[in-house]
Amino acid sequence: METRHLVRRIDDFINYLKKEKNYSVHTLRNYRSDLVKFFEYLEEQGAVVIDKNTVSHYISFLLKYGFDSRSAARKLSTIKSFFKTLKRLDIIEGNPVLGIKTPKIKKHLPGFLTYEQIRQGFDNIGDIRDRAIMELLYSCGLRASELVGLNIEDIDFNRDEVRVRGKGRKERIVPL
Repeated sequence: METRHLVRRIDDFINYLKKEKNYSVHTLRNYRSDLVKFFEYLEEQGAVVIDKNTVSHYISFLLKYGFDSRSAARKLSTIKSFFKTLKRLDIIEGNPVLGIKTPKIKKHLPGFLTYEQIRQGFDNIGDIRDRAIMELLYSCGLRASELVGLNIEDIDFNRDEVRVRGKGRKERIVPL
C-alpha cells in the first residue's frame, strides 16, 4: 500500500470515528497525532509502501528511542484501527497490520488506601459539600471525571442509585 494515498485518508478515518463511534475530542486528537507521526516517520525513512515489516520497524523504533511499551501499544492500536476501518469501508484491499503483535505491557497493581487512612481523610473534611463529594467517590467507586460530569438529575434518591457516564460516554447505574 502506498503511503501518499493513505495520508489523505486520515481525515476520513477521524470523521468516521467521530460520527459513527462517537469518540471523544481527546481520543480523536490522539488518534490523529499518532497517525501523523507514523506517516512522518515513514516519509523520513523513505518508505513508499506500507507492509507488516514497515509497521513493525516503526514500533521497534518507538521502543528503542524512549517510548514505553504502553505508549507504543497505543500507537500500534491506532494504526491497526486505521487500517481495519479503511478495509471495512472498502478503501483498501488488504490490511498490512494483520498479525503484528502488541508489545508486552508491564502490569502493576494500583496503590490503595488503608481503612485507617480513609477514616482519617473523612474525619478531616469539615464542609458538607466536600464530604458528599468524597462519599460519592468512595462509596460508588467513581472516577473523578465521572463525578465532575454528574448532574443532580443523575441521582435517584428514591431508588438510591446514580446514573454515571464513564469512558466513551457509556452509562451505568451505580447503587448509592
